[in-house]
Amino acid sequence: MSDQQSKQEQIIPSQSILDSRWDAVIANGITKTTLGLVGGIAASVLFKRRPAFVFLGTGIGFGMAFAEGNAIFKSKAGIRSINA
Repeated sequence: MSDQQSKQEQIIPSQSILDSRWDAVIANGITKTTLGLVGGIAASVLFKRRPAFVFLGTGIGFGMAFAEGNAIFKSKAGIRSINA
């Protein structure tokens, strides 16, 4: 009886795994895009206030977040392990 209960407790529903992955991808996307934006603003201030650096930094941050999010959904663990 206790053996069956322990097996039922160990089974994680797929919805909770998907939710934890989406949470990680969204948090990662916001963080990396914001860091890219801040880096672009800093580069823009240093190099004669050109707006191209802001767009470049934001694009790089968004691209990094997209690549890691894609890896999280395509592989079993992604770049970093998501514990659901």
